[in-house]
Amino acid sequence: MKAFVFTCCLALLAAAFYTGCKKELSLELRSPIDSTDTTGTSQPIDTAQDSLNYQPTSAGSYWYYYPSGNATQLFMSVISTDRDTSFHGHTYHVFTINYGNTSSLSYMRREGNAYYAAGGLFSGTQFLSAVSGNLPAPMLDSLQYAEVLYLRSDLPDGSSWTQTQDFTYQSSNVKVELKLNFNFHIQSHTANMLLQGQAFSKVITEDMTVNVQLLVNGLTLYNQSFSSTILAANKVGIISFTSLDGTGQEIDLYNYQIN
Repeated sequence: MKAFVFTCCLALLAAAFYTGCKKELSLELRSPIDSTDTTGTSQPIDTAQDSLNYQPTSAGSYWYYYPSGNATQLFMSVISTDRDTSFHGHTYHVFTINYGNTSSLSYMRREGNAYYAAGGLFSGTQFLSAVSGNLPAPMLDSLQYAEVLYLRSDLPDGSSWTQTQDFTYQSSNVKVELKLNFNFHIQSHTANMLLQGQAFSKVITEDMTVNVQLLVNGLTLYNQSFSSTILAANKVGIISFTSLDGTGQEIDLYNYQIN
């Protein structure tokens, strides 16, 4: 019965988009909420952290990720380009990501101790694989440019922050609302760590949970949560994460080069 309702909702969604495709469309994105810690008070900027770098951007640098214990099957590759771009009033560095048979772009910027990403691992489209083909193109495009504050390198263990992203698509006969609620939690700081035979320093381990809710004309079509554990190392970037494809598989950095 649940599958039948889901299929009917997809059909309704597709029909509504087809009917409204010749109408004037609008898409709204509410800016992400600022980061907060577990006490709800703002954290001062730790200038001592400025010498650390949890996401190098030098051109030609690359990162190759494989499933843990299986270095024969490439899961994802990330390559830093030689260019930047601008949107949302900020400048981002551009990365190329190859995942399976698809290639896409990811964007990153840093403000002191705060690291932001758009697209790539933190793109909202990957959370909507079951319905993404039925979403309007403007909404899918905006998801690629919706940034996530994915790391605060100055926060102590136990700190948390949240982000909410709301998207609305409106035509003459359909209203689509997409709500993404991100929750990050700093689990630990490790001075030195061995991973897949490689030594990393100043590793931050954090947990990420995102709840995805999709509503069509007020009816909830999709409501699901995803979780991942992410490890980031100084002067390297992300060295491990839990796959968000539903398998919960650990993905590790096996080969990399920072230019």
